[in-house]
Amino acid sequence: MLTLNIDGRNHSIAIRSLAIAGWAGSDQAHVQEHIEELAALAVAPPSATPLFYRCDPTQLVQT
Repeated sequence: MLTLNIDGRNHSIAIRSLAIAGWAGSDQAHVQEHIEELAALAVAPPSATPLFYRCDPTQLVQT
């Protein structure tokens, strides 16, 4: 069970699955530019953009 505080009120919800999108952005040219910057640092490029990752729901937090 995850408790989120929204507008000062706590809401408890059950999260059964969680996916996050990486290598995502509203401007694909900027995403590609970032990929190229990281490639210069020997970071392997993603297989696709955006790239979706499944995560354990217990890793979801509100900050």
